[in-house]
Amino acid sequence: MAIFNETKVTTQGKALVAKVLSGQTKFNFDIVQAGDGHFDGNPETLTALVSHRLDGRIVDVREMGEFTEVECIIANQHLTAFMEFREFGIRADDPDHGSILFAYANAGNNASPVGPFNGVWLHEFRIVARVHTANATNITATIVASAFASEITFINRGTGLASETVQGAIKELAQMFNAHISESVYSNEPHGLRFNQNTGILEVNNGTGWVEAAGGMGNNGSGRLGIARFGSARFGAA
Repeated sequence: MAIFNETKVTTQGKALVAKVLSGQTKFNFDIVQAGDGHFDGNPETLTALVSHRLDGRIVDVREMGEFTEVECIIANQHLTAFMEFREFGIRADDPDHGSILFAYANAGNNASPVGPFNGVWLHEFRIVARVHTANATNITATIVASAFASEITFINRGTGLASETVQGAIKELAQMFNAHISESVYSNEPHGLRFNQNTGILEVNNGTGWVEAAGGMGNNGSGRLGIARFGSARFGAA
């Protein structure tokens, strides 16, 4: 994973902060962007990424006093060639200028290589960036409520699953193995599901590791899942 320096607010971003504090407008972050451009100057002067390659989606914003945390996902779905994930930008709506580059960060030599989508594996980066918003309140963003589920039809090729959502796919797979999955597992942005052949247990990835998602398996427990990937949800045998 790329290691970024401090995310700094641009000159355009500071002007927007002033407008918000004076009551002229409100904050609304629209998208985030990724690129592979080198930049070691003053990021305040930038109005765009040096080499824009990908757009990402915002999934949450959290007000924290003088700062706001922007949580987002950047995926390689539309990437056609390898890139070094080196620069990162957050865009916001300005009433006078439209979408502006609000904040920027660059990883320099600590960039991370990202390969193009090959039709099977979708690679994602989940990023939480903290930006200075000077005690502004009622901050909004263009939120994609389920960034994972929105991709399932595109990515589900030849798996035989009928579900149109990640949650539905998890339920369907659980039924295949005669297992029960609690509501809390598949309702909160699941990270993945797999059948562990060594233990005979259906497991879910909670973001830090694989944990048991259900009790013992039924008669179909010796089966083997085909490999598939649905946004952030990975399905396959251990």
